[in-house]
Amino acid sequence: MAIFIKKRLFLFIGLYLIICYGIGRTYYNRRIYSITKSSEETALFNNASSHDLPTVSIENKVASINKKFCGQVDCKFLYVYFHDEQETKANQHFRSFTQLADALNRTMVLTNVGHSRIEACKPFPFEFYYNIDELRKEFPNVKFVKQSEFLNWVEERSQLDLQITEKKSPLQLSIEHFDIIDSLATEENEISIDRTPDIRLYRKYGGFDNTKGLDLRNLKIIKKIIFKKISIGKRARLSKARQESLKRLSEFMINSFTSESDIILVKHMVRRAIFPTVMPVVPYAEHILAESNMLREKMSSEYIAVHWRMELVAPEALPGCAKGLVKALKKLSNYTGIPNFYLATDYPLLSNLSQSASFRQLTRYHHNAMNILRTNVKINTWASLDGMKRFREKEDYDVEFMSAGVHGILDKLRSFANQMCIGMLVFYSNIDLGKPWQSNEGHKVPQQNLRDSCPLPITLLHIVIRILAIVVSAKNAFPNNEQQTMKN
Repeated sequence: MAIFIKKRLFLFIGLYLIICYGIGRTYYNRRIYSITKSSEETALFNNASSHDLPTVSIENKVASINKKFCGQVDCKFLYVYFHDEQETKANQHFRSFTQLADALNRTMVLTNVGHSRIEACKPFPFEFYYNIDELRKEFPNVKFVKQSEFLNWVEERSQLDLQITEKKSPLQLSIEHFDIIDSLATEENEISIDRTPDIRLYRKYGGFDNTKGLDLRNLKIIKKIIFKKISIGKRARLSKARQESLKRLSEFMINSFTSESDIILVKHMVRRAIFPTVMPVVPYAEHILAESNMLREKMSSEYIAVHWRMELVAPEALPGCAKGLVKALKKLSNYTGIPNFYLATDYPLLSNLSQSASFRQLTRYHHNAMNILRTNVKINTWASLDGMKRFREKEDYDVEFMSAGVHGILDKLRSFANQMCIGMLVFYSNIDLGKPWQSNEGHKVPQQNLRDSCPLPITLLHIVIRILAIVVSAKNAFPNNEQQTMKN
């Protein structure tokens, strides 16, 4: 009986082991089949042609990203990341390149601003200086995108390209880079384009540092970019037939920039308009207009706007010019009955740095001249009237008010706030230009420098002629139309 039971037990154990082995073998085979099938599908995907289904899906993803940022399936950007001059001229240049974007049917990138510049590496968005809604009205056919949004588009497109290629290449987008300069070329070389420029020195001296978000110092990226250099020659710049010259220049620019590249980058040192039609000033932001109106309200109903740019004046001549200016302002005040003066100047008002990015050499003559003016005439400035106070109280904006910055726009608005204003006061002194002049400090100043600083002796006739040009009267002021006045 015991033997019979043992035989049955061994039989059951054997059957159990056979069943377990069968189940395990079946699972193993299915697992191997699944892995093999997955590998085959992956290989099939990687080897798929551009007409296969996965590629269509990727194209849809590209279209979706493009629609997200520029509102259409195909995105083509014009990104002028560096304007060489300060805000007044940069404003004009931005308009010119927006006209170019319009002609090319490209989306215009709204480059960052700050320190009276329009440049990629500046800290504030475009709308800190300008009114984007009003800008769209001036250029109804142009699509605009903020710099931050553009760089987000670059990032998303680049990441998608990495997924497609499975290569860690830093950028798959097609890019062209234009460097544009006003050249001293010969008359025969009016406008030229170099399609194979030497970029070694350009890289060495930081030419790519301003392309925030696109690291053009990366050699792998640079190798993927088509570089071109445009020189605007002497004959093209100095042509007497200005309209015809600008027409040729604009046609040349449009033809040179016509491309299928995703991005056209531009760094330029153009000193003038590039289209025959000069568009109105880019409209300033509402908060700047509000500050300008606040300055007007803090002054009396009438004031005389004075613009004193010290940068290009021989320092030794400044104290003498200041005395002449004091006399001129007192005579103007007596003649018109207007006691208030608003001073727009590049002299420092809040720090030791001038209010012009190109004005770096301050001397005791500059300080002496300003002291002469302040002690003899009551003057108002954007700083003395607490202009932009709500921004100055924020730490993020501190650097904007230490040198050139948004306050320069305030000065322009207040100096041209009236439709009667056709100019600003030019400073004169009683210096006899026929004789060498000696400053209070005993230094002789060349006559040419004096002509630049104090061009003519002051006379009552000069004052009478310029009264209408410098008086800003609240009776005839149009505070809501300051933008229109600037345009005119």
